[in-house]
Amino acid sequence: MKKEYSTKYLQINRKRGVIFDSSETPFTTIRPDLSDLGTSSGLAEQLRARFPALTFSQACIADGAVIIQDISPLEKLTQKAKLLNSSSGITLQVVDGFTLANNLGDLLTNSQRPTINTTRIFPGEGARAMFKISGMQSNENTYFLQTQRIMRGPGSFYLSVDYPTLPTQMEEAIIYDDVVATGQTASTIAKELKRRYPGIKCKVATWIMVEPRNSFLSGIEDVDFVFASSVVRGNYVRQPPINSLSCFVRSTRKYEAIKNNFLQKYIKDANLFNATLQELRGEI
Repeated sequence: MKKEYSTKYLQINRKRGVIFDSSETPFTTIRPDLSDLGTSSGLAEQLRARFPALTFSQACIADGAVIIQDISPLEKLTQKAKLLNSSSGITLQVVDGFTLANNLGDLLTNSQRPTINTTRIFPGEGARAMFKISGMQSNENTYFLQTQRIMRGPGSFYLSVDYPTLPTQMEEAIIYDDVVATGQTASTIAKELKRRYPGIKCKVATWIMVEPRNSFLSGIEDVDFVFASSVVRGNYVRQPPINSLSCFVRSTRKYEAIKNNFLQKYIKDANLFNATLQELRGEI
């Protein structure tokens, strides 16, 4: 297929190339007024052919950074969060967590056939946000695992997971993760589950998955099947940055570091960005 370069987005991306497939015309569905991610039929066809163990609601091309609105009140704050776009040097696409949760719920209802012993695993704070927003009910097969990423270097980390809280037997597990970027978290947990529970089926449910760059049938090593509300390809040479709004509004040292890194890379008006976040904090 013919590849084209967008002069406009070359400038926005600070001299890093932006390539898109002209047959998909992604810019017709993704507007600078910060609409939600637009569906790309061409990308969807490619994903279905390459990853038969991956099912999704929509395949999208992201022109800039993606922010998941995962704090309440959802509908009210989603509209306010879109004001962040005016402070940015790139397009910020705010995707509503309630919409993502509904889409994922439909996928699981229509496609998933859980056994009576299916275990739901929620590792980390992003997964807890998924649980809360989705309105799921906790039961004896629901486990919230303390999970911590310990960075080893750029793009590499050790995952510390509280596995001892899991049951002694499992036949099937669904690992919930709000964003699957590299798949390292889900793969690490699935690998350990298969070591502990021989014969177990490991599945992943996620709001947003970055387009996989591997040959695994599900898109993630050691994972048998993946359900994703959205699978996203970046229009940049690198993958699109995806963050949760809850990370930006928290004031702890960890999340301040995440926010400041985002500011340096993508925001042209830090004062306006911080003022908008302060307004959002006041609504929570």
